This record gives sequence, structure tokens and C-alpha cells, in this order.
Amino acid sequence: MGKICLIRVDSRLIHGQVMTMWSKVNGINHILVIDDVVANDPFMKDVYLMAVPDTLGVTICSVEDAAERWKSNNLPDANLLVLIKDVHTAHRVWRAGFPIDSIQIGNLTPEKKTKILHPSSRLSEEHIPELLEMAEAGIDAYAQSVPTEKKIKIKSLV
Repeated sequence: MGKICLIRVDSRLIHGQVMTMWSKVNGINHILVIDDVVANDPFMKDVYLMAVPDTLGVTICSVEDAAERWKSNNLPDANLLVLIKDVHTAHRVWRAGFPIDSIQIGNLTPEKKTKILHPSSRLSEEHIPELLEMAEAGIDAYAQSVPTEKKIKIKSLV
């Protein structure tokens, strides 16, 4: 069974910053993308797969598939970087039984015009209710855009 090293919410999923910075943390050697749209779109799957060097494995699955793979001990035996496109999807996969002890909020696309609470991640008010529910359940929820940036607890932004 794989070891979850980092769970990052980033609307860009696999992109340059993930490849150059975050994939080098904690011996990560496999990326698990959890996204219903990408998992069901062969063309988009191929686009994301082409962005990853051969030194990293990649699995792309839906929320339901990710939770089921975890429960059945069917994730790659690797050090995993889990990438999720938005807070709502992270909340859904957690509620479906995928383990989240800690969740990093990276770059988000605000869904509405609301107050931005953390500018480098574009965390805004609409993201807060589900993140607070997760934090109140004991999940370490924090904003951090790049590894050199200090972690900011979600609760301190509210």
C-alpha cells in the first residue's frame, strides 16, 4: 500500500510548480490525481500524463475510485503526492473514506467574487465551510503555495 506524503489542492493539478518543487519532497515517486472530470476524459488524461517525467508514476482516478482503491488496499506501493483540483472534491473524497490527515491548499481558482483570504493560494471565503469541517475533524488544513512559504493554518485566516 502506498504512503501518502502530501495531499495538495491545486486547480492546475499537474503543472510546472508541482514537477519542480512539490514532487521532490519526502521522496515522492508517484502522483495520484483525484478528479472526476479528468478521470473520465481520455484526452485530458493523456495531457496530464505527458507532463510527468518517466521517473514518476501517475494514477488518475475519480473520487469514488480513489476511495475504493484505498479501502481495498489497491493504491500503488509508492510515496504518493495526491493532487486534487478543488476544495469540494477534497471534501467529497474525504467523506467517501479516503484518509486525509493533512491537506495543503495551493493555488485555487475562486468560484465567485469573494474576499481573498490568502493571496498566494487565492483561498477565498467560498472555500472555508468545507475546510473548517475537515479541520474540526482533526485534519491539519493549511495554505502554502510553495515549499519556502510558511504554512498558514486555515483557522487563522477566518
